[in-house]
Amino acid sequence: MKGIYVVRVDVLDNNIENNFNKWYSYVHLPDLMKIKYLETSRRFFSTTSIPKYLSLYEFPDKEKLIEGKNSEEMKYVRSDTIKRWNGKLSKGERYYTTVEEIITGDDKISDSNKIFVSYEDNKILKSILNIILSNSEKLERCIKLNVFDKEPEDLPKYILLCDTKDKNENKILEMLKNIDGIKGLGFYEPIISYYKITYNDTLY
Repeated sequence: MKGIYVVRVDVLDNNIENNFNKWYSYVHLPDLMKIKYLETSRRFFSTTSIPKYLSLYEFPDKEKLIEGKNSEEMKYVRSDTIKRWNGKLSKGERYYTTVEEIITGDDKISDSNKIFVSYEDNKILKSILNIILSNSEKLERCIKLNVFDKEPEDLPKYILLCDTKDKNENKILEMLKNIDGIKGLGFYEPIISYYKITYNDTLY
């Protein structure tokens, strides 16, 4: 199963948010795409959820994600972020995950709107899915991610990512808030995507 690096973060000062977003799109993401085996980078935002920004980085499998996590390119990206934005961003959430289960649809990481749910105990997954599957009219897919590494360490063990064409899922989010054990919750819309383009030299 593929590996997904998941990041959620907030900008603490609204006055620098535009500059941060320009840097993220035109410097940070291109630098990230230099990481070997990283296939796609996608960034999303929320008008209602905290943290405001969600980023998804797709690798072929867990082993390639671990290699990317420990690469010199990733070390440079992390150090450059700290140098430029130290004290200006929230502590953030960083999850290193694998696709554990395809609930519905497929395991594609798309540009569709995202419902994000993080939780610690698998026992509540059925309750979460009952709400989402019963109330989202334009659901495309749902995948369950298993978190094998995380920063900080007290983040939950599981993430549910669901794609929807619905523009507003506030009703679902309000219902999910009533489930004990949910640690993180959000509805996110796409900002930008990067795809790694490879060439076969034997064709030329």
